[in-house]
Amino acid sequence: MWPATFGPITLTNNLNQIFDRNTSIWVEGNYIDTGRNSIKMAAQKMDENGEPVPDTNVGTYTLTSKGAHRGAEVSFELTDSTYNGPIAPAYVILSDSNFEYIGFVRFQPQIIRGEVSNPSTVGWQGKEQHAKISIKNNLPVITQNDNPSTDLFYQRTNPEKKIEQKKPSNIDVRDIKFWVNGSATGAQSLDAILNDEKIGVYRINRGKNEIIYQPSGTFVGRPQPIEFIAYGSDGHSYLGNFSQTVLGIQLQNTHDIQGVTQTSQITIISSPNEPGRPLDSNWPIDFISNSQASKQLSATKNGQTVGLYQIDPNTGTVSFAPDKNFIGQPDKVTIRVTSASGEQTNLQYQPTVDAVRPSARIAPTIGEQGQSQTSKVRITSGSDQVMARIDANHPARFIINGQVSNAEKISISGIGSYILEPSTGLVTFSPDFEYFGKPKGINIQVTDDNNTPAIATYNVTVLRHQVAQQPSPAANSGDQGVIEESPAGETVIQQPVSQQQSQPVQQPQTQQQPTPQPTPQQPVQNVAEQVPGADNTELPMLDDTNAWYMIAIALLGALSGEE
Repeated sequence: MWPATFGPITLTNNLNQIFDRNTSIWVEGNYIDTGRNSIKMAAQKMDENGEPVPDTNVGTYTLTSKGAHRGAEVSFELTDSTYNGPIAPAYVILSDSNFEYIGFVRFQPQIIRGEVSNPSTVGWQGKEQHAKISIKNNLPVITQNDNPSTDLFYQRTNPEKKIEQKKPSNIDVRDIKFWVNGSATGAQSLDAILNDEKIGVYRINRGKNEIIYQPSGTFVGRPQPIEFIAYGSDGHSYLGNFSQTVLGIQLQNTHDIQGVTQTSQITIISSPNEPGRPLDSNWPIDFISNSQASKQLSATKNGQTVGLYQIDPNTGTVSFAPDKNFIGQPDKVTIRVTSASGEQTNLQYQPTVDAVRPSARIAPTIGEQGQSQTSKVRITSGSDQVMARIDANHPARFIINGQVSNAEKISISGIGSYILEPSTGLVTFSPDFEYFGKPKGINIQVTDDNNTPAIATYNVTVLRHQVAQQPSPAANSGDQGVIEESPAGETVIQQPVSQQQSQPVQQPQTQQQPTPQPTPQQPVQNVAEQVPGADNTELPMLDDTNAWYMIAIALLGALSGEE
């Protein structure tokens, strides 16, 4: 008995192995010799140590007799189309008719999947690009030649027999679908999006196994590759992608801040791997509006002029000078470029203007009763590209009753007056002699070079003079009254009537003499005035003038008693 081993012989996918007719076949203890019996055996996954993994059937081995002493055929069928790993082998025992020579053959299929095409196309601006989808069959040509001549079993069989399987043609494509967010979609077409902007449309031609990209007329560049899934006749599905490059003339939209001129360069891209180059003067460039061509055009927004577009025909540069107060996007403008051969291309340009917001502040001040207080408005620009200052061209102004006023002085009866220097922003508060407390702040507006306003509030506090042996007074503070323009340009604010009413207070008593009773000719005055404070708290207060008046009445009463 001369044992011999054939192999290992590697089969791929559904390829078969045919043995010589002088052999007998044993599989798992089953002998096949006559008839056309078949035996099937499960094919399992193989672990890293080369051992079968139980209960992981991924295919089927089939051993079929070709008749008495006519040999047999072994085949493998993959039943799990998603599996792409090693398969545990099957072993077949071979012998001659007298069982004098025995050979062992190991069959181990190798799963080789096909390969889908990932097409890449290049086309001109506005022209369709077609991508043919195919699945390449990666199965190799399998042959078995020249077994060792010392193998006695092989010598007793047919040494001239060769095992050969020709490489099949490509795998047929049965269907194509777009692959979006990790799943297939049955949509026939799909928008091409780049940076949240539509740049074309994809569609599928299943009759020709094609994906077609139709770019937008103005788009030039490289879209994101579109993913797809192709279903093959081998039962497998294949993920692929289709990438495109669009050559042509392009103009980028621009983005800048309020009041700053923006420019964009028209360029031509004639090669996928080269940057765009500027146009020369041989390519005429014009704005097109109402079928009229021009080198200069008003920029509009909802029918209102918001700036100016201009073209430099020598450099292919487009500029947009926005009005200083404009924020947002003007309406798109159409630009026509004519090639040296006379072919025309229309482009669109739409700039964006971001707001610049200045800020302003006035430091609060504190002073004593009857004492003037001074502070200054300060403005800070919202950008280094926009100047912000206070001068004769950018004056500071009072805000009165919600409106900008040219008045340089505001007088508030019962409180005092504010004086503003417009060219410097210096503001001075002069309180009435009797007033103390914290009045409502005065608003002042300033502007930057774009005439964008900023408002600051000036708050003052007036401290009361301390007077000996006086009752605790109430602060004269509260809301300002109605503001009126005076003929001389001075603004007068009248206190509300409710703040001009007073409430009686008790007179101070002495131990030596009772307080004299008032006579009709000399009535006791209600000198305390209730004025709402900044915190809406009301306290009984006396001002200095009424205090002296009460003292005078008390002295006159004392003199009358002595008489």
